[in-house]
Amino acid sequence: MKPPVHMFGAVWLLTLITLIFAFAMSPALGHDIYTRLTMGTMCARCGGNDCAPVKAEPTNTPRRGYWLPASGEFVPVEMARQSPDERFHRCAYPPNLQWRGRGAGQGPEGWIEIGTAATRCFWAPALGF
Repeated sequence: MKPPVHMFGAVWLLTLITLIFAFAMSPALGHDIYTRLTMGTMCARCGGNDCAPVKAEPTNTPRRGYWLPASGEFVPVEMARQSPDERFHRCAYPPNLQWRGRGAGQGPEGWIEIGTAATRCFWAPALGF
């Protein structure tokens, strides 16, 4: 005679197996360009979240470096690292946010950005001119 199958035991075992499988399988890490670029640099903490390709213009006056028209910044050539794909890339500090409460004639309540985010790391296609 076969022993009876208890539904509670079967559900419990299935739940346990599912949980073990779910915790044993870790999600795959993204292998995007910014994860590779920021590893081992001061930008590693941002994890590439504040990184993006940018337009930059090499300049020699008054100093050698790169002008970033979108942010209005000058990046000295000493700060630039070699870009792996012949494009310019920039990681910025998180923006400065300040809470603006509702006041008489001050507009809506919410977070506003103060100033612009400064460049934290910069990659250029060629380090020389």
